[in-house]
Amino acid sequence: MKRKRLKGWSVVLGGIYLLAMTSKVFAQANFAPSTCAKKYSFYPQGGNFFGDLFPNNFVDLDNSSGILDWHCGNYTYDGHLGIDTEILGFPAQAVGVPIFAVLDGTVLEAHDGEPDMNTTAANVPVNYVKLDHGDGQTTTYFHMKKDSVAVSIGQSVKAGQQIGLTGSSGSSTAPHLHLQSELNGVVFEPFAGSCRGGVSSWIAQPAFRTDLYLRELVLTNDNLFNWKGFPFDTSRTGTFLTGSQSVGFWCVLGNGDSLRKVSLRYLRPDSSVALAPTPYTTSSFFRNGVVDFFYTLNLDVTGLWHLEISINDQVVANAPFTVIDSGSPVNRPPAGVEAAFDPPAPTANDVLFCRITSSTLLLDPDYDLPRFRYLWKVNGVTVRDVISAGLADAIARNSAAAGDTVTCTVTPSDGTLDGPSTVVSSSVAVPASVSDHLLNISTRLPVRTGDDVLIGGMIATGSEPKKVIIRAIGPSLGAAGVQGVLPDPVLELHDDTGAIVASNDDWKTSAQAADIQATGIAPASDLEAAIIATLNPNHGYTAVVRGKGAATGIAVVEAYDLAQGANSKLANISTRGFVDTGDNVLIGGFIIGGAGQGSAGVVVRAIGPSLAGAGIANPLADPLLEIHDGNGVLATFNDDWKDCQAAEIQATSLQPSDDNESAVVATLRPGNYTAIIRGKNNSTGIGLMEVYNIQ
Repeated sequence: MKRKRLKGWSVVLGGIYLLAMTSKVFAQANFAPSTCAKKYSFYPQGGNFFGDLFPNNFVDLDNSSGILDWHCGNYTYDGHLGIDTEILGFPAQAVGVPIFAVLDGTVLEAHDGEPDMNTTAANVPVNYVKLDHGDGQTTTYFHMKKDSVAVSIGQSVKAGQQIGLTGSSGSSTAPHLHLQSELNGVVFEPFAGSCRGGVSSWIAQPAFRTDLYLRELVLTNDNLFNWKGFPFDTSRTGTFLTGSQSVGFWCVLGNGDSLRKVSLRYLRPDSSVALAPTPYTTSSFFRNGVVDFFYTLNLDVTGLWHLEISINDQVVANAPFTVIDSGSPVNRPPAGVEAAFDPPAPTANDVLFCRITSSTLLLDPDYDLPRFRYLWKVNGVTVRDVISAGLADAIARNSAAAGDTVTCTVTPSDGTLDGPSTVVSSSVAVPASVSDHLLNISTRLPVRTGDDVLIGGMIATGSEPKKVIIRAIGPSLGAAGVQGVLPDPVLELHDDTGAIVASNDDWKTSAQAADIQATGIAPASDLEAAIIATLNPNHGYTAVVRGKGAATGIAVVEAYDLAQGANSKLANISTRGFVDTGDNVLIGGFIIGGAGQGSAGVVVRAIGPSLAGAGIANPLADPLLEIHDGNGVLATFNDDWKDCQAAEIQATSLQPSDDNESAVVATLRPGNYTAIIRGKNNSTGIGLMEVYNIQ
């Protein structure tokens, strides 16, 4: 006898029935927050985003009866006002999956005591916490587990502090967290993308995952026709008796909408096929679907069997199970895990996560739900000890000071037997800055004549000289689709007296040609220019790119740090040039590097009007500044520097001298960034982009 069933399920947040919540909530036209809104550095739940935590719904950006998520998809439902991240059903809820404060704040509202195993979107009260983060910004955490709310109204909390556990209270069909972000009572979508423009509310926006994967896999001897279905549990086993037996399984899919075919093979210990049912095919499936099959087959030999599961003709699991001829199954402990800190080299101000990085799909040989003990110590003293079903746990910021040693010991368990422990350890670093991280700047601009050439500046600080390579790129930009490139750039390097200390027309004609080639970043075109230079510390240098024969066109000037280990740093890098419209605005790239030193603090400025005081004709009257991360996501934006972060910018003593100029203080993870300067209302003129170390 053979049985099979495939089904889908979805977490639904209906009209949230709030017992105590008094604020009014409004949707807005584009669901983008103010550029002044505080940013999130982590997703506030004890798990891995797009791993054991599955983002089922985002904010519905369509104010009509349709649906639209920030990624231009349908990962939402009509009128939804938050982010829903579901956990692995009621078994995970029973163990516990923590919810953390995403920012420092004060508890504005809280409610507990309501039933937490709801499976229908009925209008019933919800357990929740609402936090006030200042300046009108709030976050609300809905559907908490009964009796798990760990904070009270008026209490101050730190980012990363546990405030409750994930549940299914209120209008909910399965245990999940609904995270709702508001600014002055207006809901916003933290994620930025093609269908939600504006600044992202994440310091590093979590990656969007589209591939199909298995979130959980369970073997069972239950008759699954009698199963109520996920999020409820079944029996779990990895051991069966010989003879005619029902061997079933169910698995929870992530991004299951691409499922078209499921194929199974039951393999004996010698790899011979005991049963290969006809594959199941479908033309459509559910993004968060559940697949379950059970078959009765003859387990005719003892030993280690395997159930091979293929989806869309790709093997996704080779699930082992043991066949015995008599007796009862013997409980076996789970295997060990791999884990790592996030961020890998924390500072005292970081919310530190301990994340399981290895697969847990087949972690327990009896298919029991793994749970994990996270034992946190600072200098050997326990600061947190929790059992969680989630694949990550956190300690609040300032749980450790600079120089302290933090350890996280992760011990998997099936609830009875423990598996081997894994220890993650790190020394807490001083707050990172650009000091040894600012590795490169590259800026693209139209090169004209006179004062409208392309000018890049840099300053090295420290006790040792800094070796760099400077490049002027033009012709090879055509291969990247850039129109109107500078055909033959000429590069000059000036010291802080204005004297030319080096120059180059075509890099292969230089006496440094072999050394340039050896760097591995020689220009692609023979007509492009390059100079290797050693910068004396605490002196300013300027690279000037002109067109040979007064030619004009688009060019890029780049400076790369070739001596990252030296006791010196690129403390300030800048680029000046003519800011036009369209694609011909000032586009500056810079790289934050380093070997795991945490985030870097920078001030980025867009200067225009004050250049007139330096004798520059036609300065850009009102510059706009954008910073994009390596994925193109808009990380921050500023028009006039006093609009946002005025106090923080003034504290650096790097505030622009003109109120129409732009500046941002940003904390950036290692990676590539792009700063774009435009003229407000498509104005044009000479602009200056600067990046400063603010240590």
